[in-house]
Amino acid sequence: MKIYLVRHGQTLFNQQKKVQGWCDSPLTQEGIQQAIAVSKTLQSISFEYAYSSTSERAMDTMHYILQDRSVPYAYVKGLKELNFGSLEGEKEADVFTDISVYEKGFEMYGGETLPTCNQRFMTCLETIAKSHTDNVLVVAHGGVIMGALRCLDEARFMKHMQEVGDVENCSVTILEYTDHFEILDLADTSYRDRGLLL
Repeated sequence: MKIYLVRHGQTLFNQQKKVQGWCDSPLTQEGIQQAIAVSKTLQSISFEYAYSSTSERAMDTMHYILQDRSVPYAYVKGLKELNFGSLEGEKEADVFTDISVYEKGFEMYGGETLPTCNQRFMTCLETIAKSHTDNVLVVAHGGVIMGALRCLDEARFMKHMQEVGDVENCSVTILEYTDHFEILDLADTSYRDRGLLL
């Protein structure tokens, strides 16, 4: 089976460069257009089921992608973004002074560590994968997707980060699952970009 793992569309906090984990902000008009664009390029893919995190930005993105398709869906807490605790809503530039901030984790602020978050997200993905035999849509968040990609293929993920620098809004990652995950497509923005031209 394959999981089409999509990061949510651009949000107000993305635009304002604010820390956004368990706190939420609405999709911008651009974010809505990004999700609709992905909907167009994934139109030919039949989905057995769809999942999103319980954050509004992910739920809305999932519904824009599904449009009027009759695909059963669920909202799952395990797909939520990394919890940044009391740093939620702060300016990214004030919080992420260097990469070591992530490595230390956010427990001291009432949030999560990276290992805890990664385990939560990967366990959730594996549960989803084992529950289906056909394609599944999963809409989640940049941080948890990056954590998953790093767990699955660190060399390939680091190469992507050096060349591209991010897992962008409404990028599509395709994971194939047999008895383990394999990355078929990593944070691919072409689905979004082609859809914006249609």
